[in-house]
Amino acid sequence: MRGINTKENQKMSFMVTAQSNKNTDWRYRLSTIILLLAAFPIQIYAVPGFEITPSLILAAAVFLLSKPSEKAIYVVIGFLAICGLLALLGMVGNDGRIKNLIGAASFSSGFPYLLVGLVFASYSIDIAKLWQPVAVAAVLVTVIFMVDLYLTNGNLILSAAYDSVAYSAPETTFINSVFPFYGKYAVITLATIAMMLAGLSIAAASSFRGNFKIFVLIVSNLLMFISFTTWTRQVMLGVILFYAILIVMAFRRKETWVSFGVFLILLGPWAYFLQADSRSLLSWEANGHVVGAEGIGTHKFQTSIDYLKDGNFDKLSTGRLPLYRDAFNRITPRILLGGCGFCNIADVLKFPFSSLHNVILTAVFKGGVIYAAIYLCVAFGSLILLWFRKKSFSRDATYAVVASIAVQSLFNDVLYFQVVPALLFTLSGYLIGSSSIGEKFFLRREVVAPAFGSGTH
Repeated sequence: MRGINTKENQKMSFMVTAQSNKNTDWRYRLSTIILLLAAFPIQIYAVPGFEITPSLILAAAVFLLSKPSEKAIYVVIGFLAICGLLALLGMVGNDGRIKNLIGAASFSSGFPYLLVGLVFASYSIDIAKLWQPVAVAAVLVTVIFMVDLYLTNGNLILSAAYDSVAYSAPETTFINSVFPFYGKYAVITLATIAMMLAGLSIAAASSFRGNFKIFVLIVSNLLMFISFTTWTRQVMLGVILFYAILIVMAFRRKETWVSFGVFLILLGPWAYFLQADSRSLLSWEANGHVVGAEGIGTHKFQTSIDYLKDGNFDKLSTGRLPLYRDAFNRITPRILLGGCGFCNIADVLKFPFSSLHNVILTAVFKGGVIYAAIYLCVAFGSLILLWFRKKSFSRDATYAVVASIAVQSLFNDVLYFQVVPALLFTLSGYLIGSSSIGEKFFLRREVVAPAFGSGTH
């Protein structure tokens, strides 16, 4: 009788485990689709004058991936509640607009991706396999850029008067793509996304084998090179930091030197032809006249040298240093407590821009010092967790990407509360879930998805 009961219990346990595998596999696939969609630079307009990005729309869907028993969901809900409270406090102040609530959603949209990371961690997959969906997105974005370069005869980057629902300027640089899914988009936006996708795709390369591994490395570094040639100084610095950190941390790995070698092979001819280009600079008058990529690059390079010689660091920083000084002078106890409730700081606090071009300052002025500390610790805390993780090329490449993104965020914060956190928060959730703390408090390790296999940490 006991033997029959034992067999029945084993059968029942097997059925429950199979059903659990099926449910978890569904959650894994859905989260992969969500991350792929969030990786694309799609611009969605919520209301006139206020733009949001895919992570804001997709963040709510991430709750489908969580179970009521997972403690992490309460952390996410609590953080979103704090953001909503700060938004309400801001509405009773000088602003009083419903856009504050939308702003709170935008500035907290990355946080639910912690749950996505915990789902990935529950499969015990290797960090290189974590970025396989990003590698697919990187290849697709590279193909789109190459088609754009061909159709525009290399003049993908333009400077001209620009006007849209959310942004207008007498003169700005943008990527004038023929593909409508991202259209005329600011150079710094796409260059930052391209750099991040390229770096994480390089980290995923070690999970592939043979010729496909080489293909991923070549395409990823081609995308890295494209982001470098956009003449965005922030991104150019980020690319240099990425390769420098990768070489230091993974000096003995062949993937490191293949990656750096491909970049140098592409950089050499580009630098030579740029230097040999003797065409005069095109006018930068605010009359809608289009300036090509060569004119933009030469203009930025020459003016930077002039500013450096004159010691004019305010203009060399493109107005950031005066903006930072102004922000520090405006810090008050109310700002430290709750910011302006995610208001539009250009309208309410009379700053020249709606962001302060520094992720720390913008976070403080939007939501206060407590919000800034929580948000930034989750977004960039993965640097600490990665450091103590078992050494591998994928770990080192991921570390180089996050460190580069962290440095870039000190000079521009356009994407650091929207698209970028979709990946940064996923990484933090994954690292927390695969740590001893995550295994104890958040996850149960009996479920492994057979469709994707398991890896080693």
